[in-house]
Amino acid sequence: MQTNDVIASIGRMAREFHRRQDVSMLTLLKECGYFDRSRDITIDALQAHFAAHSDDLDAWVLNSYDNRSSPAWYVAQPGGPGDKWVVGHQPGAQRDYFENGAEACAVYVKRWLEAVSRFTEHATYKSLERTRDR
Repeated sequence: MQTNDVIASIGRMAREFHRRQDVSMLTLLKECGYFDRSRDITIDALQAHFAAHSDDLDAWVLNSYDNRSSPAWYVAQPGGPGDKWVVGHQPGAQRDYFENGAEACAVYVKRWLEAVSRFTEHATYKSLERTRDR
């Protein structure tokens, strides 16, 4: 799968997750080829996708609001006039502010992807460790 196809699939992933309701986000990441192209997925490319596909941006924001895990990244829309988009980490005080929703969503998704990758690598390593110890 080409990098642009993976970026488009990642962009659509939150909508696909809600539409299918029978698949995990991790499974969708595997299906789209992210783990083979993770180094090629940039904030700029994600931002371009979200700028062109506001429905995908909205779905990722909704997915962030629906996330009840901790620790976790989140993205929040401006709460009122003069407010900015926020990408933060819970728990913790780390917050970054953005004027642009496409940029905020791209940063959020990139951080989410990196966190999932670290978790997946750790889980794979632990699984291999258990297999080896048997």
